[in-house]
Amino acid sequence: AGTPLVTSADITGVSASPTAGQWTLNVNVTDEAAKRVHDFSANHIGQPLALLVDGKVQGTPKIADTISAKGFMIGQFKQAEAERLATALRNGCKG
Repeated sequence: AGTPLVTSADITGVSASPTAGQWTLNVNVTDEAAKRVHDFSANHIGQPLALLVDGKVQGTPKIADTISAKGFMIGQFKQAEAERLATALRNGCKG
């Protein structure tokens, strides 16, 4: 609960791709959003991070390490779900 770390306004690009046998979302964000994600992830390693699209939880991956780039992967989806989420995010969470 609380203020989102990243909203659709922060996303500069998103795609779905297979990585190590699973499908992932590859998300690129603005510099400001990258700083928020970095600070949050540094303080919450090992804890879950909720991925919400259109107000619905789509996953709660654990933060494995500090996220320090403007792009990051969110993983372990089936192909159709990853592609649907990527499209929804590209369309401003309206898909």
